[in-house]
Amino acid sequence: MRFGILGPLQVGAGEATVTAGRDRTVLAMLLLRANRIVPVEELVDAIWEERPPATARAQVQTCVSRLRRR
Repeated sequence: MRFGILGPLQVGAGEATVTAGRDRTVLAMLLLRANRIVPVEELVDAIWEERPPATARAQVQTCVSRLRRR
């Protein structure tokens, strides 16, 4: 699978552009740590920094699910 990170963030051969802010952040974090486990807490910190909502974990799981579908 190919990822385009300069210009629009794209997955595949330009077929899917990731525009949602949280999805972009999650994908960027996963790409920066390729072939390694990224704890949910790190993704939550990357998205919300200081004050994550109570539903942060579920929202990250939703972002990952959307990215997998692409």
